[in-house]
Amino acid sequence: MGRSYDDRDDYDAPPASSGGATAVKILAIIGSVFLVVVIVCGGLGAFGIYMVVSAADRARQDLQKQLDKAMQGEQQRQRDLMQQRQRDMFKNAPPPQFDKK
Repeated sequence: MGRSYDDRDDYDAPPASSGGATAVKILAIIGSVFLVVVIVCGGLGAFGIYMVVSAADRARQDLQKQLDKAMQGEQQRQRDLMQQRQRDMFKNAPPPQFDKK
């Protein structure tokens, strides 16, 4: 009896994969996922820090404007007070007396 025909005989057997190649693929996938997570979290962290610094700078500028305005108001109040005191001093001062000789 002769050899029977089998379809599997017409094809080459697939090469046996080594366990090392599979491990490398798994590690590459895990590493890629980790890298993406680190980049996304780092980007969000950097954005958050940028927003906080920007908000602090705007708050500082607003505070500086308010302080400048308050300082100008206080200086004006001081000038007005000094002028009022000078007017009161001259109003209440006795008339000048000249020596008669």
